[in-house]
Amino acid sequence: MTSEYRLGTWALTWRYLLALTWALPSVAESLAAQDLLREAPLAFYGFLALEVLAVGVAVVLIRFRRRAPILVAVLLSVLSAVMTMLVGFASWAIISLCTRRRWKEILPTGAVVIGLHVLPDLVRWVLGQPVPTNPPRVLEPWLLIASGGGVLLYTAGLVAIGMYTGARRELIASKLAQAEREQQLRVAQGQAAERQRIAREMHDVLAHRISLVSMYSGALAYRDDLNPQQTREIAETIRDNATLALTELRGVLGSLRGEEGDRPQPTLADLPGLIADNRAAGLRIEFSGVPLEGLSPAVSRHAYRIVQEGLTNARKHAPGAKVEVWLSGDPDSGLRIELRNPVNRRGAAVPGGGYGLLGLAERTGLVGGWIEHGIRDEMFQLEAWMPW
Repeated sequence: MTSEYRLGTWALTWRYLLALTWALPSVAESLAAQDLLREAPLAFYGFLALEVLAVGVAVVLIRFRRRAPILVAVLLSVLSAVMTMLVGFASWAIISLCTRRRWKEILPTGAVVIGLHVLPDLVRWVLGQPVPTNPPRVLEPWLLIASGGGVLLYTAGLVAIGMYTGARRELIASKLAQAEREQQLRVAQGQAAERQRIAREMHDVLAHRISLVSMYSGALAYRDDLNPQQTREIAETIRDNATLALTELRGVLGSLRGEEGDRPQPTLADLPGLIADNRAAGLRIEFSGVPLEGLSPAVSRHAYRIVQEGLTNARKHAPGAKVEVWLSGDPDSGLRIELRNPVNRRGAAVPGGGYGLLGLAERTGLVGGWIEHGIRDEMFQLEAWMPW
């Protein structure tokens, strides 16, 4: 996960500047060697060019710290053991390696780094050779221990920084991935809710009108005892319902496109017209209701759709049967809706897919209500409750 992390411009800039600060004292010391410039100018400029070349090589190598972290860390550590001005780049490479948090890479590389800086002094001490300083001096044991301990502590510090940086990057990446998954889940849930809303609207708009068209057209197809006037009246009813279905469908599509802000939705105030349409289609409806003033618009709208779906199902599955519709309740007990009609064992006159009842369950659930339906005593019963 950390290998995919990309540093920004500022993050790269300050890392390069920090690494280059290690080279400044060495370059300044070389520029201050005026005696060497007077005695051997060629050697002076050659050594200065070598330092600049070493820094250029380090700048190139550090760019490959992600592709070949072990190789870059070892090469820069070898160069820094010879030229201390490259310690900054070597430290950067080691930290970058440790951000991967892989001990099988960190331990061998750390051992190589420590060995490169400790072994030369250890060999000199064993052989009794002086340290190449001006003037040369003998390496004391305590100085060897202090030097080795310092290298060990410095390397351990680099490892700790790299491990912390890698853990922090993984934590940030994990949180970002979780946030992205949650966002995708919210989008998916929103899309599912929108699809359900569209399905409900389309069903509520079309099912009632299309079922009327189907029944009236079936009457025209199978009844041969109709006189011209009756045929004309049925044809006009089919035309009117088809026109209304098309108009309502256009209204739904316009609402979905945002072209229509306040398309009027039917409520319980439109219930008498719904009952009249179904009675004209052949249903014998027994209606009983109480004054339902003060209902919220959403509950009133859902109540209308419940009655509409119940009557549509009765017309499809038990044409011509008696349908009982009760509406009762008050602000304290809530709104209760009940519909009952006989079961037609011969099969439905108009096929249905059961999506209407599913949509009703979703509608009642939106306002904290419930709906139940089933066959009891040869009667199909639909009951719903919603808060007032």
